[in-house]
Amino acid sequence: MPTHPRYIAFWSYTRFDDKHDEKRLTGLRKALEAEVRALSGVRVEIFQDVDGIAWGERWKSKTKTSADDATYLIPIITPSYFKSDECRSELEQFVQREQDMGFSELILPLYYIESQLEDQFVMGTDRLARVVADHNYRDFRRLRHQNLKSFEVRQAVTSLATDLNERLKSFARWQLSSKKMEAQITAPVSPGRVPRNALILGTLRGVSEWVEVWLVVQTGPHYHPQAHLGRAGPWQATLTIGRSGDFDANREFAIHVLAVTQEASNGFDQYRKDAGTQKKWPAFQSLPMAESLRHCESCVTIPPPRSISLRVFTMSGRSE
Repeated sequence: MPTHPRYIAFWSYTRFDDKHDEKRLTGLRKALEAEVRALSGVRVEIFQDVDGIAWGERWKSKTKTSADDATYLIPIITPSYFKSDECRSELEQFVQREQDMGFSELILPLYYIESQLEDQFVMGTDRLARVVADHNYRDFRRLRHQNLKSFEVRQAVTSLATDLNERLKSFARWQLSSKKMEAQITAPVSPGRVPRNALILGTLRGVSEWVEVWLVVQTGPHYHPQAHLGRAGPWQATLTIGRSGDFDANREFAIHVLAVTQEASNGFDQYRKDAGTQKKWPAFQSLPMAESLRHCESCVTIPPPRSISLRVFTMSGRSE
């Protein structure tokens, strides 16, 4: 899990609205940021331009990132928002980004001041107003003048944070099917014979920061996550394959490189901690939200696979 704050969203608003409401929008953004962290346990950051300095370049660099980045837009809907060329441009860029990615949950509007979104004329003449309405906006109009620490506002912030957190999980699950991810096990060659403590080598490429990668030993229907890998470049890991002694001599084991969500990876980490403490390895009967890394279609000629089959060999009648 990253130790630095993870950008998850842009707070798209007009500084006039924030100044007019005595920095209330800034306070609301901070409350939402903290609540997402409270719900997920992950340090996050919602980017807000407070003074306009170097905003253009930072916005450009962040919004034109690859589809691997789970960056959302939270537009604060007011009459001034729709009259702002900058705000309209930000919203337009995310509409295009949703279309390019084929992922339609990147915009989470917050309806803050009455802007006639229910008006048929407005809906008929302003395409971006229709976009906001189509994205199931959160209605904060009635809460605008309430204290940010009031129970009702805190409830609304929790609801919004829950929605954003679920969208982040959905994005991570969506990333598991990305064809950009590549995994290769370069050694040993499959099928192979190895000692019980076997060194496995491989490479990774194209893995999103929202996906974790594990090396897993399969024993029949059971799975033993053993090594938490990086996201790019060469890697190596020593696996313990089978039981000590001669119990599993010459038995075949499947070794997999798996892409999993952060949630599943946390479970794997906890499993290894508990198993190491208790000296018991019960294994997983299934792998939730996990999928074998697949080859990029443009790289299918690369021979090493993402999974291999190994047998534990014996020396002098004993398993190594």
